[in-house]
Amino acid sequence: MLQHLITEDEDLRMVPIDPNQLANAVAGTRAELRAIPEGTDDAEARVLARWTGIGLMALGDHDDALVFLQQALDLATASGNTRAVIATELNLGDAYRYAGEAETAEMLYRRALEGARGQHPELVDFDLQHLGKHLMEQVHVAEFGFGEANLLLPQPRAPRRTPHGELHRLHRRRPLPSNAILHREAASRSTERSRRTAGRPLAPERASSSSASASAHAIRLRVWSPTPPPAPL
Repeated sequence: MLQHLITEDEDLRMVPIDPNQLANAVAGTRAELRAIPEGTDDAEARVLARWTGIGLMALGDHDDALVFLQQALDLATASGNTRAVIATELNLGDAYRYAGEAETAEMLYRRALEGARGQHPELVDFDLQHLGKHLMEQVHVAEFGFGEANLLLPQPRAPRRTPHGELHRLHRRRPLPSNAILHREAASRSTERSRRTAGRPLAPERASSSSASASAHAIRLRVWSPTPPPAPL
């Protein structure tokens, strides 16, 4: 509906291609949503609310985006459309992440992932990409989150063409590691790194960068392409 007006920036966050054009389009979807008599067409209202929220999120209007996306999620839940619930939970998670509420965002991503694995495995890749990008942005990614982000980010395989003509890669499914495994991996990496660098000074340019920034940048280089369009309903 509005996906042709939205792209991604260097941090893989949704931004408008043309802010004025997207703002006008969002105003149109809001007007269409207001014109629907309450309770007469919940399916159309859900779609309009979802895309209005996505458009507002790309424009940086996080507060209103949260309102519309929560409305879309409530309508999806009430209708029993589990596919729409999962897709909207991802969008709502993005809105909370963009607004700086990381804990709520992660809860929504993991809830959507659980639902996808149990009911809609074709949506698992979408969930893993959203959760992996969320982990990239967290400060703790340089510690135990680094291992989980690497496991969650899609691993490249042969490219394919989607029905919409956009190239994406097929991804291998990886199991979510437990917290105990993540902490053990982090401790092992830290010990090995200390052993290798003991007594050896860092190069000046490396000494000036934080380990968190370097690790986050290393993960970003693993991303083959921008996130696909929002998960289909």
